[in-house]
Amino acid sequence: MNQIFGSASDFYTVKIYRIEEIMPPELEWTEFSAYVESLRKVIDITDGSVVKKFDFQNYSDALLKYEEIYDDLRECELTEFNQKYGISRGE
Repeated sequence: MNQIFGSASDFYTVKIYRIEEIMPPELEWTEFSAYVESLRKVIDITDGSVVKKFDFQNYSDALLKYEEIYDDLRECELTEFNQKYGISRGE
């Protein structure tokens, strides 16, 4: 088992997405804001493929988590980051 050392940002990137679906045609205008608010927000930690996914309904919660992960990528060593986010790299 090999230990890999380095900054987490050397191994991972973080992305935030808003998952949209086509607005149903039967949706009334008064329901539109509720529909938009219900769209999923997803954060992925990737190393070329997704290694960890977070799912949110609220954009402000997703943004706070994204900022936390982004800061951790810059500040944490790889093993510390993996432990914090439960990522196993088969080390």
